[in-house]
Amino acid sequence: MPLQNLAISTARVTRPTALLCCAALLAACQSWVDLTEKGRDVTIVTPATADNCARLGRVTARAPDHVIGLRRNPERLERELAILARNEAAQLGANAILATSEVTDGRQTFDALNCD
Repeated sequence: MPLQNLAISTARVTRPTALLCCAALLAACQSWVDLTEKGRDVTIVTPATADNCARLGRVTARAPDHVIGLRRNPERLERELAILARNEAAQLGANAILATSEVTDGRQTFDALNCD
């Protein structure tokens, strides 16, 4: 096979592969989580600011930590988990959440709180 034909064949294989890689990278960066109207009323507190809060329950938020085999951006994942927790805590009547665990395998636990 002439070298010139080999280059064309490689380009045909490389282009779809490159497009697939670009799509995978975009998907890994994409956020699919929206804050609900009620979730907007739920704030994120720290242990130092949660003194005047009553615990209403516990919320576990889950989101994919890998997309098409690629690890997602940890900061984006953490933001999405907080949004999911805020939405769920709002359904419990909470007005705040407090992270009670680290992010592990796309999962994080929060206390749903009612703060004064």
